[in-house]
Amino acid sequence: PLLPRIVYPQRKMGLNRKSLEDRNMKRFLKRFWKETEGQDLVEYALIVAVIALGLIAAVRAVAAALVSLYESISAALALTQ
Repeated sequence: PLLPRIVYPQRKMGLNRKSLEDRNMKRFLKRFWKETEGQDLVEYALIVAVIALGLIAAVRAVAAALVSLYESISAALALTQ
C-alpha cells in the first residue's frame, strides 16, 4: 500500500478503533453543540437574507407599477397625436 496505515492507540482498557472513533465523535458533537461563536454571524446572515428577499419583492412590485404607468402615459400620448 502507498498510504501509511493509521494506528490507533489502545489503552489498557482494551479500547478498539471503533470505540475511540465513537468517543471522538461524542466529544466533537458536545463541543459543537456548546460553541456559540458563529451563532451571531449566522443570525445576521439570515436577517440580511430576509431583508434582501423583501427588497426583491418590493422592487418587482414597483417595476410592474412603473411599466403600467408608462404604458398608460404612452397610450394617452398616442391618442393625442
